[in-house]
Amino acid sequence: MPKDLKTGLVIGLIVVGAAVLWLSTRESLSIKSRMLRGESEAEPRYVTDLPVSDSAGYNERTVDQDGGERARPAVPRIHVVRKGETLSEISYRYYGTVTEWQKILGANRTVIKDVKNLRPGMRLVVPE
Repeated sequence: MPKDLKTGLVIGLIVVGAAVLWLSTRESLSIKSRMLRGESEAEPRYVTDLPVSDSAGYNERTVDQDGGERARPAVPRIHVVRKGETLSEISYRYYGTVTEWQKILGANRTVIKDVKNLRPGMRLVVPE
């Protein structure tokens, strides 16, 4: 084996060893640190857009140019999926039962390709 090749391999091993040693001493890159950061990111993020409903005491009416009142179109509730969450859990959160997950699936056919593969960050419409 040529001397230049041996020298290159030794220098390469020294550089890689130094990089591994440097990375292993970084506290912010430790597994424990990443897990703790992950817990704060795993906090529930529920986004619920108005309107809630007229029964909750909100008046969802607008006045048009003629002075007549008309109902404002309903804005759907949006749910941001968390890691490991299922449609049944989302159904329980909004409807109080796990059996209404098909409503959510029906409203999100373009977003949900596989029921068993919900990705964190997906924005799902939750119908009334």
